[in-house]
Amino acid sequence: MKKFIILFSFYLCLSSMIYGEVIDTFPYEQTFSYGLPPGWTNEGNSGWDFDGIDAHTEFYCWGDYCDGTDFAILTTCEILLPVDHYIEFVWQIDAYVMCEYQTDAYAEGNIYFEISTDGGSNWTSLTFIQSQEYCDESRDQTNDKSREYEHVFIDLTGYEGSIYVRWIYDGWAYAMNNWEQGTTSEAFVEAHLDDIKIKKLDTPQVDISYSNDEIALNWDPVDFAGSYKIYSSTDPYLDFGSWTFVEETANTQWSTTNLIDKIYYRVIAIS
Repeated sequence: MKKFIILFSFYLCLSSMIYGEVIDTFPYEQTFSYGLPPGWTNEGNSGWDFDGIDAHTEFYCWGDYCDGTDFAILTTCEILLPVDHYIEFVWQIDAYVMCEYQTDAYAEGNIYFEISTDGGSNWTSLTFIQSQEYCDESRDQTNDKSREYEHVFIDLTGYEGSIYVRWIYDGWAYAMNNWEQGTTSEAFVEAHLDDIKIKKLDTPQVDISYSNDEIALNWDPVDFAGSYKIYSSTDPYLDFGSWTFVEETANTQWSTTNLIDKIYYRVIAIS
């Protein structure tokens, strides 16, 4: 009689940043319903603003309006991140320009998401969003590069422990009017951040079956998982680094006819 045992494990990590207060209870969610969260800092020549108009959910978000030059840094307090967690949030950035005849306008904005593992001395940029728009003096035109809220999921495997995260916004806009012709232009950039979540990735239920000399593994899909790696071993207590890599698949099932008397499997979700 053949024995087949499956061990399902999921590895994922997350990260984030804070001053004074500590985030150590998960899942954690921040919707900015009460303004700047305790222990967070808001710095820069403008700073992020408490926005009650453009929220993604509920009533408030964090935003910035720029019709000149703005620079803002929103930093979390310290986060004591467990293993098998991830961070997600939504953000949006809009660039708007309007030109009448013989005028000129340009608008650009960027938001960067960064992480620190040494208390803020050094930072690593993990992703960014950008929007820019331009209109020239040759014709009347209006360009509005409005972006819907984008959902961001970041796998921070390897960042568990004490971390900080921050969102850096920089934007600038200029508008050149032609007073002799009586024509004007307009330019501005808007940025918004909302619905920050730090939570453990769901672990799916995995089923194993044996029929007609074939082993079949089936598991539930995991949110944000792009693929799954399958490993095998004849010893379930063997250090995982010594397990044999079998295959990586984007599917939620896998099968094999390569059978031995006793085999153990691990299925690892990869974001």
